[in-house]
Amino acid sequence: MPTTMGNALSGPDVAYVFNLLATTPNVEVTAPGAEFVRVTGGAMQTASFQVPSGPPNRVPITLFPGFNDVIADQSFGVGAPLMTSASIRKRTFLFLPGTIPMYEFACTVSPASATVATERTLSLTASVVARPSTPLRWDVHGGSPAGSVHALVNTAVYEAPCEVPSGPIEVRASSTLDPARFASSSVTIIPGIALSSVASTGTPADPAVPSVNAGDALTVSIPPATYAVTAQGFGAAQVVEFDIVSPAPSGPCQRSRSPFAAVVAPGQTSLQVTVPPCAAPIQSLRVPGHGCLKLQVVPIITSIDPDPNTFPHIFINGSGFDCTLTTVVYISGTVPTTDIISVTCQRIEVATRPASGSQVQVRTAGGSSATFLMP
Repeated sequence: MPTTMGNALSGPDVAYVFNLLATTPNVEVTAPGAEFVRVTGGAMQTASFQVPSGPPNRVPITLFPGFNDVIADQSFGVGAPLMTSASIRKRTFLFLPGTIPMYEFACTVSPASATVATERTLSLTASVVARPSTPLRWDVHGGSPAGSVHALVNTAVYEAPCEVPSGPIEVRASSTLDPARFASSSVTIIPGIALSSVASTGTPADPAVPSVNAGDALTVSIPPATYAVTAQGFGAAQVVEFDIVSPAPSGPCQRSRSPFAAVVAPGQTSLQVTVPPCAAPIQSLRVPGHGCLKLQVVPIITSIDPDPNTFPHIFINGSGFDCTLTTVVYISGTVPTTDIISVTCQRIEVATRPASGSQVQVRTAGGSSATFLMP
């Protein structure tokens, strides 16, 4: 949308008084009843100066070459305001080196509004009139994550974030001389991918967020509304990135993002991928080039074995465990953290052994496993 401050093709407005005009006056104007004093030149350029409230209503001003007439503007009341001034016609007025006597800026950004899928790009063009000529500054305003913009003179490319942002996005092209003067494009971000999945066993921590178990075949699709905008499906060699937990050389587990091969269905608008055994319980699944979605991996207990070397230690085997964020629950209550000897994504060593036939459960940020009976 076109946006300007002050009058286009006009001189400096009130915001420029202290930047563009000298503080030592050449002319002092008294204008009772006026809010502004306007100085005009032969080509009808205009500079305005706000009148202080209350007597004596004097406005000290320094004029630029060619500005010859002083006029008082009445913004309220009835009748013409009174004004007195020194004789200024044909005078030589001070011009400060490095300042500008007038600044014009008018701009529009095209397209004014657009819809973009996550991880997709949008080309923007600015039509700008600026005298004197000043470069544009492009930036992004709005929700988080906001995405990024890459600029080249009067054109720019906006890249949408991996996830849908929390609020509307605005890409602005603003004057580098006065950033308050700008034009903008309103951008709506839509999800590039969708999935609807509930873990086959256990209970997810948040029922509103898709959940899986390690080893599940997960289906990811491109929403029809998104495909209508992009007309681009998954690639034949498409991969899916998962956050993976693995033992660190020291301390808690470390996280890394790893790609896994997917099978793209005919039509290229859906794919299947197997959830890896060490997928992090809470993560942002990503399909490169299409976007990200939050995913919960609910833990599973597959077996419990006694430690033959250290009684009464046991090993809880399964998947979806997470080093320092894993809790073990017996029928008698939560196992103290001091009794958790070690945790990997597929194995937990506990220093205490529950009675045979009692229930054991593992809980992580991704959810709670189904209970397992102690052998």
